[in-house]
Amino acid sequence: MNTHVLTELLEQLNILGYEVPTNIRRCCMELEPHYSASSYPDLGPDPIKYYDEWLSKKLIGCAESVIKYVEEMAKI
Repeated sequence: MNTHVLTELLEQLNILGYEVPTNIRRCCMELEPHYSASSYPDLGPDPIKYYDEWLSKKLIGCAESVIKYVEEMAKI
């Protein structure tokens, strides 16, 4: 499978028999639209106007949680 869609990658983990924690699933759902906006900035809102400190910290926290989960899964 070749994808960058986080929820599709999580679904593959489920197919392989891994249960993804709810908080990780929610973080992936939260992060997913921002991937597209950062990859294709002309398609989304002006980042200077849209991303404030609160939203940035929220998304960074989610990204850190997902990274930690992936690192733990890599040890299995």
